[in-house]
Amino acid sequence: MLVLMPIWSASPTQAQVTCPGSAPARLQVGQQAQVLPEAGVNLRSTGAPDSPILEIVPGGAIMRVTDGPDCAGGFTWWRMEWQGMIGWVAESFNETTYYLEPLITIDAQNGTLRLSAPPELADSVQSAVIQSLQDDQSPRFNASTGLQFILDGYPFPGMAASITAYNTTAMRAINPNAGDILDALRSTLDNRPPTTDLILLPDLPVTVDVVTQIGYVDFADGAGVRAIIVLSLEREKLLPPTQDNQAFAFYLFQGLDVTDTTYIQAMLPLPSDLLPEDAPNFNPDAPNAEQERSQLIDELEAELAQVALSPGLDVYDRMMASLYTNATPAPIAVQTQRYTYGNALTLDYPTTIAEGVELNILNPAPERRMPRYLELSLINYPVIDFLHPPVVRIYRVADVQLARNEEAVTAIDQLKSILLTKPAGLTDLALPLFDGPSQMPLNTPEYVRFHSGSGVVYITAMAEPGQPVESRDLLFVFQGMTNNSEFYIQGLFPLATAAFQQPVDDPATIIPTLMDASYTPDLSLLRILMTSLQISPTS
Repeated sequence: MLVLMPIWSASPTQAQVTCPGSAPARLQVGQQAQVLPEAGVNLRSTGAPDSPILEIVPGGAIMRVTDGPDCAGGFTWWRMEWQGMIGWVAESFNETTYYLEPLITIDAQNGTLRLSAPPELADSVQSAVIQSLQDDQSPRFNASTGLQFILDGYPFPGMAASITAYNTTAMRAINPNAGDILDALRSTLDNRPPTTDLILLPDLPVTVDVVTQIGYVDFADGAGVRAIIVLSLEREKLLPPTQDNQAFAFYLFQGLDVTDTTYIQAMLPLPSDLLPEDAPNFNPDAPNAEQERSQLIDELEAELAQVALSPGLDVYDRMMASLYTNATPAPIAVQTQRYTYGNALTLDYPTTIAEGVELNILNPAPERRMPRYLELSLINYPVIDFLHPPVVRIYRVADVQLARNEEAVTAIDQLKSILLTKPAGLTDLALPLFDGPSQMPLNTPEYVRFHSGSGVVYITAMAEPGQPVESRDLLFVFQGMTNNSEFYIQGLFPLATAAFQQPVDDPATIIPTLMDASYTPDLSLLRILMTSLQISPTS
């Protein structure tokens, strides 16, 4: 499943600052700046002309503006980030001559993934969450869920121009070949050989005919290798890579962040006229067909090794160099609707996870030792689970005690103590009044507050302890208490994620590596739902 969400893009506005003795400031915090080719600038420890020089940054270098401007000594100073170093740079030499110029980009963020796209490659950028597609007959095509950027207005129409980030732990768990390939990529990036065999992930039903113009690109928190490649669709009989034979040229980038937790792949189509239209004299049934095809490929590779793209490879490389896989997540705009039950309670639900709320007051049979409770069900929730529908249940603690359910009373008392003391590293948390097996929290519970009290949220599995876990077993749990300890609240929400499409024996090693957006629904939306709850005393 592909979920597209528009994300912001903007052209920077000029900073309305003119320091005495300097040209009017043109930069602004958050944008990129390029050192003018004839300049070269001093990166200083502070914004002063006599402060120590950390590095001389050459002309053409790309820097990110992180703070400023400051006026000192007749210069306009900006705090800059360049190749992992932080320092201050003067924007101009005098009132007319600049050292730096703004580099206009379309900045985009998807979760913790950030990218700056040059205007030569995009008019805007779309954000997507790619849900993995599993083919049980061809497990080599399995891949984990990915966060993706799609370049709108890309100069070469046809296939989508995309940059995708995958979690490597999930890849290794799902795709049996991923571990060897990721390890080989790490070795390549560490040793940087001039030639290398590039392997696509996830696997595609294609033949890689040409790999040329190999280069290495460092990005904000990692490194990658890029090349011009030519792919042909797999066929029973191999044909020369031509336009008629459905061959395609791409700018391919493959990278890893410094912690080896994120794999990046960019597949950006190149002009079709880089390839010959056809090979009219080629006969796939001729005795020398394989030799002739190899010769045609060698000729094409020699041509592509010298080709000058427009936009140039440096523009593509500059975009990939702007990647940052561990950026602070950008705030998301969430539309909510409010559900009100008289004067007793209110609940704000994100409209992307529910079309409404249905309320029921339930009175279980006394022999079940279950108290009566209020249940709020989410209508048209994105994950269907008939055994465990998405619900918020509200119990009066006094009713739990009257039902003589000692196990539930003990668990609620323990929760009350936990919420008061908030112990770190909580791993043992009972789930009272839950019908069915469940495992201990699979991630570290997170303490949250709602309008009437506090609680914890975590992920568990609806499976016997020690049993393998699949996506259909996952449950997002909220347990909370009102401030006056009158009500115990339980939120139960089934989840789906591609990282658990196949049974996982040790889910607690994978879940901490996944982002909120790796799940359906996004966990941040469930937190918004539960933290909006407001319950009136003695309701």
